[in-house]
Amino acid sequence: MPLYSTCVFSTKKPNHKVDEKISKSDEIGDFVKECKEAYDSEAGREILQNAGKRAQLAETDSFTIVWRHTDLGANSDRETYTFHMSSK
Repeated sequence: MPLYSTCVFSTKKPNHKVDEKISKSDEIGDFVKECKEAYDSEAGREILQNAGKRAQLAETDSFTIVWRHTDLGANSDRETYTFHMSSK
């Protein structure tokens, strides 16, 4: 039986706040945007496909990568990227 784990990537930066999506924000948002673009590339899809296979995911499964920014007293941003094992 495969093991599933959940990972949330988080950052903490004073005064980091966004009104809409983190991708329209500061260098943290720029980093997340670049990650998503890399995952959409042919090499990125191959890496994620291999990671899913290693985790024993079926061809019909998917997994989600989540980035969050948490700052006490501030809203918490949440950006996600879902990879479908069947994507080519």
